[in-house]
Amino acid sequence: MKTKMITVLSGILSFGAVGAASAADMAVKAPPPPLVVPGWQGFYIGVNGGGGWADTTFSGIPVTGDHFLTPLTSRSTGNNNGDWVAGGQIGYNWQWNQFVLGLEGGWSGADVHSSTGLIVDPVFPGENIRLNSKVEQYGSIVGRAGFAPTNNWLLYVRGGWAAARIVTNPQDFFPLPATLQHFSSGAAWHNGWTVGAGWEFKVASNWVFGLEYNYYDFGSERHFNPTVSTVGPGVGAPIFYSQDVKTTMSTVTGRISYLFNAGPVVAKY
Repeated sequence: MKTKMITVLSGILSFGAVGAASAADMAVKAPPPPLVVPGWQGFYIGVNGGGGWADTTFSGIPVTGDHFLTPLTSRSTGNNNGDWVAGGQIGYNWQWNQFVLGLEGGWSGADVHSSTGLIVDPVFPGENIRLNSKVEQYGSIVGRAGFAPTNNWLLYVRGGWAAARIVTNPQDFFPLPATLQHFSSGAAWHNGWTVGAGWEFKVASNWVFGLEYNYYDFGSERHFNPTVSTVGPGVGAPIFYSQDVKTTMSTVTGRISYLFNAGPVVAKY
């Protein structure tokens, strides 16, 4: 009888020990690993396209005189046309929690025109001049600072250096079915600055679609436009026309980028 009781008690103690060990194991069991989701950090490359609007201020007088130019000093383009821009971008993002910093470079072709329209000469009312300009291409190197309220959305501002090749073409019209003087196109590279803002949406971790607005101030540069033709012998002596040209431009573009090696963001619960 005593032997049976000892056997039963031993079994109970053994079961209790196993249960205690199991309870101890459950007490120290590690929590499930945190959820890791792809973020915005990484290298990206893409394309963009949209529309642009430019305004140009012409100032200065010719190197050798012509009567109509003096009253045109500091004349701004009265009407500008919205035209196309298209190009590409390349950059890198760094992310800390919901904050994103980046560096981006871009280059675009453009066909953005602006013109003063016809201006009547105050000395000879029958003569008119028109000053034309075009942003032909432009680029920028900017910093970006953004906030990602969700894993797929990014709101950001940007700003930095910008440059553009701007072409000018002044024209002098006479009241005949011909152009009295036609000046050759002059071009110069302008350096300036840009600021802007945008929104991006990430699809399938790597494809990024966005919409962006930018304002550009390309500064002022001297343009030279020599006469290339005249009408009639001794009429409209050839001149060498110089002008200071200052251009600003606004663009609205859509963007598509591919984000390589999107850095992970740990979601904490």
